[in-house]
Order: sequence, then structure tokens, then C-alpha cells
Amino acid sequence: MKIRESITDGSSNTIMAVELGEGFKPWGDPSSLTVPSAVIGPGKKSLSRGGNHVLFCDGRVLFVDRNIDPAILKALSTPVGGETIVDY
Repeated sequence: MKIRESITDGSSNTIMAVELGEGFKPWGDPSSLTVPSAVIGPGKKSLSRGGNHVLFCDGRVLFVDRNIDPAILKALSTPVGGETIVDY
């Protein structure tokens, strides 16, 4: 199975990577394996004011407001969660 086929929530509804302002850990470092809610939200660091740039599995990069609903953020971070994504 190809990775694209394994993302049943859709590649446009699944986060691949999130911009971090500090505390970057290299790929493969166990402490870098986290959900986006650990890096997006009130009090989180970013290179951008008010939110983070987010790379989706379809290749799009969007600016996500730091005040995004945590339930939507969680849904966007699961590739096979089956959640319904509303506008964010």
C-alpha cells in the first residue's frame, strides 16, 4: 500500500509537518514525535506571529491560527481518524 492510499482522511485533511520557532529536534529523535497540538496553541513558539505554517500531506502550506479549535487540530493530525473536518 502506498502512503497516499493509507491516509484515509485525505491528504488535504492531514498534517505532515508544522513550523517550529525553537526546540527543533532532528528527524528520528523520539521527542520530536508529537502531535501538532504540542506546538500550536496559546503560548507556543513559532517563527510567525499568531500561528504556525503547516504542511499538509497534499503539499499545501497554510498558516494555521494559534487559536484553532483543539478538536479540529487533533482531527487534522490523524491520517485515519475518520473525523469530519469543518472550516478552520
